[in-house]
Amino acid sequence: MTTGSKTLYTRVGVAVLAIILMIVAVNCCSCRGTGVRIPGAPAEEKAKALFDRGWAKFESGDTAGAIADYTAVLEMPDAPTGQKARALINRGMAKVGFRDVLGEIADYTAVIEMPDAPAEQKAAALFNRGVTRGQSGDTAGEIADYTAVIEMPDASAEQKAEALVNRIVTKRRSGDTAGAIVDCTAVLEMPDAPAEQKAKALFGRGVAKFESGDMVGAIADCTAVIEMPDAPDNLKAKALVNRGLAKVRSGDREGALADWTTVVGMPDASAEAKARAAAAMRRTQTDSDKSGATGE
Repeated sequence: MTTGSKTLYTRVGVAVLAIILMIVAVNCCSCRGTGVRIPGAPAEEKAKALFDRGWAKFESGDTAGAIADYTAVLEMPDAPTGQKARALINRGMAKVGFRDVLGEIADYTAVIEMPDAPAEQKAAALFNRGVTRGQSGDTAGEIADYTAVIEMPDASAEQKAEALVNRIVTKRRSGDTAGAIVDCTAVLEMPDAPAEQKAKALFGRGVAKFESGDMVGAIADCTAVIEMPDAPDNLKAKALVNRGLAKVRSGDREGALADWTTVVGMPDASAEAKARAAAAMRRTQTDSDKSGATGE
């Protein structure tokens, strides 16, 4: 968001495939470099070997090869349902590289409609379909998919929190600041939400409060992120940048400069965060110099 000459951090790190990556990391192991010909092996073992080889190909940049291996799993008549669901999710992920939006959505939808697919995989497919719909301009469909994850009784707390965090960003982007704040608070009130998601929710609520003119609330939420022991360092850096902007709006120029100076000196802050902090410092100092000269 641009506020005059100042740019507010508004993204909370929405990962298109964050949940999917967690799933495949758990299931990828045995066959890298070994091939998949296992005469007489059970179907489950063959399907897993194909799945693992597909993931290894995806990691190495062979997207077409990954899609072929995932498709081979799907064409196995006796592959377990859970493995087919994982293969569909990962094939949808691989199709991102070919900008095959319809193919992505079709694969995620197939998982959602599988009667025996595990709840975790259905939630992951809904989450990914929501992201893909949002990227293609279907905001209503995006929100609907995130909402479906949130309302799934068997989705994990992490998946629900991730869906809420993405819905926060989507609601803010579509102008529903009040709805975004409600979702932020919902994440913060979840007893078992991961600390990182709570930090993202606090950050997002701070942005929403800034946008609605509540500088006191924005500063409070940014401060809470900064003081969270488990918040990612780069999110703390972004919160410091935003707190500085809110302090400028509140008339605390020195406090703002102190926050931005902290970001510039943070070893784990991203180059982008440091650049934004440095640019904000220059603009604030220049505006002050101009203002002082004019006042005299």
